[in-house]
Amino acid sequence: MHQTAVRKGIIITTVCIILVIFIFIMNSGTFLKQSFSDNDDVEKYLIQLDRTIENEEWDKSLVAYDRLYEAWSQVERRVQYSVERDDIVNISHSIARLKGCVRSKNLDNAMINLEELKSYWKHLEN
Repeated sequence: MHQTAVRKGIIITTVCIILVIFIFIMNSGTFLKQSFSDNDDVEKYLIQLDRTIENEEWDKSLVAYDRLYEAWSQVERRVQYSVERDDIVNISHSIARLKGCVRSKNLDNAMINLEELKSYWKHLEN
């Protein structure tokens, strides 16, 4: 009788620990989107890209875009289990559209897409 009570207690404890881990993972999007190094600082590269696009420095904008893309690639892997898949897809598509705008040197569309991207980023898991 004592062994079954111990087993039952171990099973309940294990299930509770697993549930706590899952809850932590599912609610960690805001924390995981933050920069952990200089290479994954999406906000910094959004600011750089905004500045270079606004000044119509298209060569610098492409460099800033590449850095933003690499930073997003790192952050995307971290948040993939803690944010909605649609949010990740929207940010990825917005980044892709932004590249086209920068490559075509289209200031109006680049600014529109950049603002859209900043909005997606701001509301990611908020």
